[in-house]
Amino acid sequence: RYQNNPALQYEGTSTGSDDAGPITLVHTETVDAGNGYTLDCFYASEMAAEARPIVDAIIANFSTEQDAQPVVTP
Repeated sequence: RYQNNPALQYEGTSTGSDDAGPITLVHTETVDAGNGYTLDCFYASEMAAEARPIVDAIIANFSTEQDAQPVVTP
């Protein structure tokens, strides 16, 4: 959940490679007042204990309230 709106949340972890370990991706999305919002956070899976509380705080504090006018293309 974002600060002022419910959001869909998807999470996945890569398998890693010979050069790098697995990465965890947390993807969120919502629509508010006709505008779409997405937020992606990713981190090395081995750092989950330290990173996940930060990711959760970022998502919980993300606001869809506009502080500027959206770009409108004709």
